[in-house]
Amino acid sequence: MALNFNTAPDAQQHPSSINLVSCFITKPNGLLATKVSLNPSLILGFDLREDLYSPFLGGMITISDSINFVSNYPITGGEIISFEIETSYLENGTVSWELMVNNIETRILPDPKKQVYILKLVSKELAVNETCRVKRKIKGSYDEVITELVQKDLKSDKKVFTETSKNKTVKIPGSSDARPFDLIAELCPQFIPKHSKDREDKIKKINKSQSDEQKIRGTAGAFFWESRRGYNLFSCDALCDISPNFEDDEPTGRFAKGELLTETWGPYIEEFANLDPAVQSAAGGDSRNLIKAVIFTKEVDVMEALRCGRRSTRVILFNSGTQQYEEYVYNLSDAWNDMAHLGNQNTYDELDFSPAGEYKSLNVGEKISREMSFVINHETFFNKPGIADPEDDSNPENPTPTPDEYKYFAAQSSARFDLLTNSECIIKIPGNPLMCAGDRVLIHLQSKAADALTGIYDLDVESSGVYIVKELTHNYIMSEGTSGICDTTLRLMRDAYGIDTDPSSHGQ
Repeated sequence: MALNFNTAPDAQQHPSSINLVSCFITKPNGLLATKVSLNPSLILGFDLREDLYSPFLGGMITISDSINFVSNYPITGGEIISFEIETSYLENGTVSWELMVNNIETRILPDPKKQVYILKLVSKELAVNETCRVKRKIKGSYDEVITELVQKDLKSDKKVFTETSKNKTVKIPGSSDARPFDLIAELCPQFIPKHSKDREDKIKKINKSQSDEQKIRGTAGAFFWESRRGYNLFSCDALCDISPNFEDDEPTGRFAKGELLTETWGPYIEEFANLDPAVQSAAGGDSRNLIKAVIFTKEVDVMEALRCGRRSTRVILFNSGTQQYEEYVYNLSDAWNDMAHLGNQNTYDELDFSPAGEYKSLNVGEKISREMSFVINHETFFNKPGIADPEDDSNPENPTPTPDEYKYFAAQSSARFDLLTNSECIIKIPGNPLMCAGDRVLIHLQSKAADALTGIYDLDVESSGVYIVKELTHNYIMSEGTSGICDTTLRLMRDAYGIDTDPSSHGQ
């Protein structure tokens, strides 16, 4: 299916030029809050960071103070700094951020009339989180519970975008240190998306005549992160699904409740010395679509994959309420086709070291490399006659209010998160302030074959393709007054190799 990629409008200026429209600093003193303008001439630069694994934004601003600003307006922490910039990436409009001063770092005095210091910035919700303890029972679908924690407990007025969860939870925080972000981090691996494919056979109780090992199908696990757009809660599969989410401006099945506000950018094309002008034209004639640098930081790690149980994991469960013991086995080979993947890879590589012609199995890829154990008690929140049943379809007339499906997906969720980091790279591109963590990026990398660098762009079909933005940093460098330039550094990841137009040889 064809992808709908976003590209920048034609640039009339430097491909990553910016103009600082305003920068204000406000002391959070309620009705007595004071707001002052931070002179752009004091600002050497500022960084803004988003992370798919982080529930808050981060950044820093470097100040060269020759007017004794920090003495006239003492920085005590908690101040709100707001930025508004114009950029050559936008034909019209501005981009803005608002972050809290967490601390002052690296203050130096290069001469008697000047001091340089760095203000480290975070989202204000992080401070609220440190002072908030959730002590009430939380109940409902995972998307409802997490949205409530953000809006009710963190008192955040930022938008919350969620995918609908298939399962529900009932939980009483077990410690006095149950901060909202900690609870959300605990709930995310248990999130089963509503669109998740069920196993071919419905969940059954273990039959004594059957093997204790049951194949687990489906997909679980979600990310919760903050971006410039707001808070986001979406499954691994949702982020990997590059098919259209909407038809005629109406949400379809998967995101019927929420809206996945991510974009797919590109193609970004690797820049090299003898790049043919025709290739430049293929990038839209826009130098902002060129990759300045690329570094692959992670590709394959057999030992890590085995120890994390990426290929096969046994889940051991003991129900303290019923005194029942159960085992379930997850195999990646069985679940691969039930997941959405970013690369054009049909299977996952096997690790079969079996000697040829000998009756001896050394297929490491099929053997269990990790065991996970849990103690569960379905009676905790079940006050009706009889014994609580963890299944949602075992007693249709009187079902258990909160069936525990997560036990079937615990291993899969862990393996799914690990699988997404199968390949990681860092690229540097001209500043794109609209890009956010969780977005997808199509990159085209030049083949490194000896006969490839001939001015004709020969695509590396294994390493090229769609990646998820795991982390990004917008680096703004002020050159003079309110003007400057911006670069964006992306840390990308994906679960499979290959590009959609060409088959991958991995796993063959």
